[in-house]
Amino acid sequence: MKIMQTAIQISLSLATCLWLQSCSQQPEVTTLPTAAPSVNKITLSGSHTIGSILSEIAKPYETAHPGVKIEVQENATWRGIADVRQGTADIGMVARSMKADEKDLLAFTIAKDGISITLHRDNPVKSLTDKQIVGIYTGKIKNWKEVGGKNVPILVIHRSEGVAALEPFLSYFKLEKSAIRPDVVVTETDELVQAMVGKPQAIGFSSIGVVESIKEIKILPINGVAPTNENVSSGKFPITRPLNVVTKNPPSTSVKGFIDFSLSQEAQAIVKQKKFAPVK
Repeated sequence: MKIMQTAIQISLSLATCLWLQSCSQQPEVTTLPTAAPSVNKITLSGSHTIGSILSEIAKPYETAHPGVKIEVQENATWRGIADVRQGTADIGMVARSMKADEKDLLAFTIAKDGISITLHRDNPVKSLTDKQIVGIYTGKIKNWKEVGGKNVPILVIHRSEGVAALEPFLSYFKLEKSAIRPDVVVTETDELVQAMVGKPQAIGFSSIGVVESIKEIKILPINGVAPTNENVSSGKFPITRPLNVVTKNPPSTSVKGFIDFSLSQEAQAIVKQKKFAPVK
Protein backbone atom coordinates (compact mmCIF):
# COMPACT_ATOMS: atom_id res chain seq x y z
CA MET A 1 0.00 0.00 0.00
CA LYS A 2 2.79 2.36 0.92
CA ILE A 3 4.53 1.54 -2.35
CA MET A 4 1.37 2.46 -4.30
CA GLN A 5 0.99 5.79 -2.42
CA THR A 6 4.62 6.59 -3.11
CA ALA A 7 4.16 5.91 -6.86
CA ILE A 8 1.08 8.12 -6.99
CA GLN A 9 2.92 10.95 -5.23
CA ILE A 10 5.83 10.66 -7.66
CA SER A 11 3.43 10.73 -10.63
CA LEU A 12 1.65 13.80 -9.27
CA SER A 13 4.99 15.54 -8.68
CA LEU A 14 6.16 14.83 -12.24
CA ALA A 15 2.85 16.06 -13.71
CA THR A 16 3.02 19.23 -11.60
CA CYS A 17 6.60 19.85 -12.70
CA LEU A 18 5.77 19.40 -16.39
CA TRP A 19 2.76 21.72 -16.04
CA LEU A 20 4.85 24.43 -14.40
CA GLN A 21 7.51 24.17 -17.14
CA SER A 22 4.89 24.57 -19.87
CA CYS A 23 3.43 27.61 -18.15
CA SER A 24 6.83 29.26 -17.87
CA GLN A 25 7.53 28.94 -21.64
CA GLN A 26 6.62 31.91 -23.84
CA PRO A 27 4.20 31.08 -26.66
CA GLU A 28 5.69 31.22 -30.15
CA VAL A 29 4.57 34.28 -32.14
CA THR A 30 4.30 33.92 -35.90
CA THR A 31 5.29 37.12 -37.70
CA LEU A 32 3.41 37.59 -40.95
CA PRO A 33 5.34 39.21 -43.82
CA THR A 34 4.52 42.85 -44.30
CA ALA A 35 2.70 43.43 -47.57
CA ALA A 36 4.56 45.71 -49.99
CA PRO A 37 2.79 49.02 -50.59
CA SER A 38 0.70 48.88 -53.74
CA VAL A 39 1.97 50.92 -56.68
CA ASN A 40 -0.34 52.27 -59.34
CA LYS A 41 1.66 52.21 -62.58
CA ILE A 42 0.64 54.46 -65.48
CA THR A 43 2.19 53.43 -68.78
CA LEU A 44 2.77 55.93 -71.60
CA SER A 45 3.80 54.97 -75.14
CA GLY A 46 4.47 56.94 -78.31
CA SER A 47 6.28 60.00 -79.62
CA HIS A 48 9.90 60.64 -78.59
CA THR A 49 9.17 64.37 -78.68
CA ILE A 50 6.37 64.16 -76.13
CA GLY A 51 8.18 61.51 -74.13
CA SER A 52 11.07 63.91 -73.53
CA ILE A 53 8.59 66.34 -71.96
CA LEU A 54 6.48 63.94 -69.93
CA SER A 55 9.52 62.15 -68.49
CA GLU A 56 10.39 65.44 -66.77
CA ILE A 57 6.79 66.24 -65.80
CA ALA A 58 6.52 62.76 -64.23
CA LYS A 59 9.28 63.50 -61.68
CA PRO A 60 7.43 66.09 -59.53
CA TYR A 61 4.17 64.18 -59.99
CA GLU A 62 5.66 60.96 -58.59
CA THR A 63 7.18 62.92 -55.71
CA ALA A 64 3.76 64.33 -54.83
CA HIS A 65 2.06 60.94 -55.35
CA PRO A 66 4.29 58.22 -53.81
CA GLY A 67 1.85 55.47 -54.78
CA VAL A 68 2.06 56.27 -58.50
CA LYS A 69 4.77 55.19 -60.94
CA ILE A 70 4.90 56.79 -64.41
CA GLU A 71 6.55 54.62 -67.08
CA VAL A 72 7.34 56.46 -70.33
CA GLN A 73 8.10 54.30 -73.36
CA GLU A 74 9.46 56.43 -76.22
CA ASN A 75 8.97 54.85 -79.64
CA ALA A 76 6.72 56.50 -82.25
CA THR A 77 3.34 58.20 -82.58
CA TRP A 78 1.80 55.28 -84.49
CA ARG A 79 2.98 52.86 -81.83
CA GLY A 80 1.43 54.95 -79.06
CA ILE A 81 -1.94 54.83 -80.80
CA ALA A 82 -1.65 51.07 -81.36
CA ASP A 83 -0.66 50.39 -77.74
CA VAL A 84 -3.57 52.41 -76.35
CA ARG A 85 -6.04 50.65 -78.63
CA GLN A 86 -4.66 47.25 -77.62
CA GLY A 87 -4.72 48.15 -73.93
CA THR A 88 -0.96 47.74 -73.40
CA ALA A 89 -0.58 51.47 -72.56
CA ASP A 90 -2.77 53.78 -70.51
CA ILE A 91 -1.76 56.90 -72.44
CA GLY A 92 -0.59 57.32 -76.02
CA MET A 93 1.72 60.18 -77.04
CA VAL A 94 0.73 61.60 -80.45
CA ALA A 95 2.88 64.40 -81.92
CA ARG A 96 0.40 65.58 -84.53
CA SER A 97 -3.25 66.45 -85.07
CA MET A 98 -5.72 63.61 -84.68
CA LYS A 99 -7.05 61.95 -87.83
CA ALA A 100 -10.64 61.31 -88.83
CA ASP A 101 -10.29 57.57 -88.20
CA GLU A 102 -9.03 58.15 -84.64
CA LYS A 103 -12.30 59.35 -83.15
CA ASP A 104 -12.31 56.32 -80.88
CA LEU A 105 -9.57 58.06 -78.88
CA LEU A 106 -9.84 60.98 -76.48
CA ALA A 107 -7.11 63.57 -77.06
CA PHE A 108 -5.67 66.19 -74.69
CA THR A 109 -3.18 68.77 -76.02
CA ILE A 110 -0.39 69.32 -73.47
CA ALA A 111 1.94 71.49 -75.60
CA LYS A 112 2.58 72.84 -79.09
CA ASP A 113 5.56 72.44 -81.36
CA GLY A 114 6.80 73.96 -84.58
CA ILE A 115 8.43 72.20 -87.53
CA SER A 116 11.11 74.14 -89.38
CA ILE A 117 14.02 73.84 -91.78
CA THR A 118 17.38 72.99 -90.22
CA LEU A 119 20.84 73.79 -91.62
CA HIS A 120 24.37 73.34 -90.36
CA ARG A 121 25.55 76.37 -88.42
CA ASP A 122 28.41 76.92 -90.91
CA ASN A 123 26.00 77.29 -93.82
CA PRO A 124 25.85 81.04 -94.66
CA VAL A 125 22.25 80.84 -95.92
CA LYS A 126 20.01 82.65 -93.41
CA SER A 127 16.61 82.11 -94.98
CA LEU A 128 14.84 80.27 -97.78
CA THR A 129 11.54 81.02 -99.48
CA ASP A 130 8.83 78.40 -99.57
CA LYS A 131 9.45 78.02 -103.31
CA GLN A 132 13.17 77.44 -102.76
CA ILE A 133 12.48 74.80 -100.09
CA VAL A 134 10.11 72.97 -102.44
CA GLY A 135 12.73 73.22 -105.21
CA ILE A 136 15.40 71.72 -102.97
CA TYR A 137 13.27 68.82 -101.77
CA THR A 138 12.01 67.97 -105.25
CA GLY A 139 15.52 68.02 -106.76
CA LYS A 140 15.06 71.14 -108.91
CA ILE A 141 17.63 73.06 -106.86
CA LYS A 142 20.76 70.99 -106.29
CA ASN A 143 23.51 73.46 -105.36
CA TRP A 144 23.65 75.97 -102.51
CA LYS A 145 24.93 78.69 -104.84
CA GLU A 146 21.46 78.75 -106.45
CA VAL A 147 20.00 80.12 -103.20
CA GLY A 148 22.85 82.41 -102.13
CA GLY A 149 25.14 79.85 -100.53
CA LYS A 150 28.48 78.28 -101.33
CA ASN A 151 29.20 76.36 -104.53
CA VAL A 152 28.59 72.92 -103.01
CA PRO A 153 25.93 70.26 -103.69
CA ILE A 154 22.91 70.20 -101.37
CA LEU A 155 22.53 67.08 -99.24
CA VAL A 156 18.79 66.56 -98.69
CA ILE A 157 17.92 64.71 -95.48
CA HIS A 158 14.34 63.47 -95.43
CA ARG A 159 12.15 61.79 -92.77
CA SER A 160 10.83 58.28 -93.19
CA GLU A 161 7.20 57.24 -93.48
CA GLY A 162 5.36 57.29 -90.17
CA VAL A 163 7.42 60.08 -88.56
CA ALA A 164 4.97 62.57 -87.04
CA ALA A 165 6.95 65.62 -88.25
CA LEU A 166 6.56 64.51 -91.86
CA GLU A 167 2.83 65.15 -92.21
CA PRO A 168 2.75 68.86 -91.26
CA PHE A 169 5.84 69.46 -93.41
CA LEU A 170 4.28 67.91 -96.51
CA SER A 171 0.93 69.55 -95.83
CA TYR A 172 2.32 73.06 -95.50
CA PHE A 173 4.45 72.88 -98.64
CA LYS A 174 1.72 70.97 -100.53
CA LEU A 175 4.16 68.20 -101.42
CA GLU A 176 3.40 64.62 -102.33
CA LYS A 177 5.60 61.97 -100.76
CA SER A 178 6.53 60.66 -104.18
CA ALA A 179 7.83 64.10 -105.25
CA ILE A 180 10.63 64.19 -102.64
CA ARG A 181 14.16 63.46 -103.89
CA PRO A 182 16.20 62.71 -100.76
CA ASP A 183 19.86 61.84 -100.44
CA VAL A 184 19.47 60.45 -96.94
CA VAL A 185 16.35 59.16 -95.16
CA VAL A 186 16.23 59.05 -91.35
CA THR A 187 13.60 58.12 -88.81
CA GLU A 188 14.57 59.53 -85.45
CA THR A 189 15.59 63.10 -84.68
CA ASP A 190 18.86 61.79 -83.25
CA GLU A 191 19.62 60.31 -86.66
CA LEU A 192 18.85 63.64 -88.32
CA VAL A 193 21.22 65.45 -85.97
CA GLN A 194 24.00 62.91 -86.54
CA ALA A 195 23.53 63.17 -90.30
CA MET A 196 23.78 66.97 -90.21
CA VAL A 197 26.46 67.66 -87.59
CA GLY A 198 29.44 66.85 -89.79
CA LYS A 199 27.92 67.96 -93.11
CA PRO A 200 27.70 71.73 -93.68
CA GLN A 201 25.97 71.10 -97.02
CA ALA A 202 22.99 69.29 -95.41
CA ILE A 203 19.38 70.43 -95.08
CA GLY A 204 16.65 68.82 -93.01
CA PHE A 205 13.50 69.61 -91.06
CA SER A 206 12.65 68.86 -87.45
CA SER A 207 10.86 69.81 -84.28
CA ILE A 208 11.97 73.27 -83.13
CA GLY A 209 11.90 72.20 -79.48
CA VAL A 210 14.09 69.18 -80.08
CA VAL A 211 16.90 70.82 -82.09
CA GLU A 212 16.88 74.35 -80.71
CA SER A 213 19.57 73.61 -78.12
CA ILE A 214 21.91 71.77 -80.52
CA LYS A 215 24.74 74.19 -81.25
CA GLU A 216 25.80 72.60 -84.55
CA ILE A 217 22.38 73.25 -86.08
CA LYS A 218 20.51 76.44 -86.88
CA ILE A 219 16.79 76.76 -87.49
CA LEU A 220 15.46 78.92 -90.32
CA PRO A 221 12.35 81.09 -90.29
CA ILE A 222 9.41 79.96 -92.40
CA ASN A 223 7.81 82.55 -94.66
CA GLY A 224 9.58 85.28 -92.68
CA VAL A 225 8.31 84.14 -89.27
CA ALA A 226 10.95 83.37 -86.64
CA PRO A 227 10.85 79.85 -85.12
CA THR A 228 10.19 80.88 -81.51
CA ASN A 229 7.97 79.44 -78.77
CA GLU A 230 5.97 82.65 -78.70
CA ASN A 231 5.17 82.43 -82.42
CA VAL A 232 4.35 78.73 -82.14
CA SER A 233 2.11 79.27 -79.10
CA SER A 234 0.21 82.14 -80.76
CA GLY A 235 -0.24 80.22 -84.02
CA LYS A 236 1.75 82.81 -85.97
CA PHE A 237 4.41 80.29 -86.98
CA PRO A 238 3.21 78.57 -90.19
CA ILE A 239 4.05 74.92 -89.40
CA THR A 240 2.65 74.15 -85.98
CA ARG A 241 1.44 70.88 -84.52
CA PRO A 242 -0.26 69.93 -81.25
CA LEU A 243 1.46 67.52 -78.89
CA ASN A 244 -1.34 65.26 -77.67
CA VAL A 245 -1.83 62.56 -75.12
CA VAL A 246 -4.65 60.13 -75.88
CA THR A 247 -6.70 57.52 -74.04
CA LYS A 248 -9.01 54.84 -75.40
CA ASN A 249 -11.78 55.46 -72.88
CA PRO A 250 -12.54 58.23 -70.42
CA PRO A 251 -9.40 58.12 -68.27
CA SER A 252 -9.41 56.53 -64.85
CA THR A 253 -9.01 58.76 -61.81
CA SER A 254 -5.25 58.17 -61.61
CA VAL A 255 -4.66 58.66 -65.35
CA LYS A 256 -6.80 61.81 -65.39
CA GLY A 257 -4.85 63.09 -62.41
CA PHE A 258 -1.57 62.89 -64.34
CA ILE A 259 -3.09 64.46 -67.48
CA ASP A 260 -4.54 67.30 -65.41
CA PHE A 261 -1.16 67.84 -63.78
CA SER A 262 0.46 68.01 -67.25
CA LEU A 263 -1.73 71.05 -67.93
CA SER A 264 -0.97 72.72 -64.59
CA GLN A 265 1.15 75.83 -64.23
CA GLU A 266 4.01 73.80 -62.74
CA ALA A 267 4.04 71.32 -65.63
CA GLN A 268 3.65 73.98 -68.31
CA ALA A 269 6.74 75.70 -66.89
CA ILE A 270 8.59 72.43 -67.63
CA VAL A 271 7.16 72.45 -71.17
CA LYS A 272 8.64 75.91 -71.71
CA GLN A 273 11.95 74.89 -70.10
CA LYS A 274 12.15 72.02 -72.61
CA LYS A 275 11.90 74.61 -75.46
CA PHE A 276 8.32 73.75 -76.44
CA ALA A 277 5.31 76.09 -76.49
CA PRO A 278 3.01 75.85 -73.46
CA VAL A 279 -0.72 75.51 -73.92
CA LYS A 280 -2.47 78.74 -72.98
